[in-house]
Amino acid sequence: MIDAVWLRDNLDLVRAAVQARGANLSPELDIFAELEARRRRLLPEIEGLKQEQNAAADEVAPTRGREVVLVVRAVPTRLASDGDLASRQ
Repeated sequence: MIDAVWLRDNLDLVRAAVQARGANLSPELDIFAELEARRRRLLPEIEGLKQEQNAAADEVAPTRGREVVLVVRAVPTRLASDGDLASRQ
């Protein structure tokens, strides 16, 4: 298999080598070049979104343990206030 980075950097060489063997892969190589250019344009946007996601996760992380404690403490209160459940205890 050909490395995508090498292929991107040597597209003209690959095109010439394939044509020398009697094959015409120009349409496929053009599609590859177009998709690779699109991928490279999208990378900064993807990295920015990942940074936003990580920042949001860092904001939520300190409250996670506290939410679990609040939920655990709220359960007995709800059970005691429910007539059917309180009578079973």
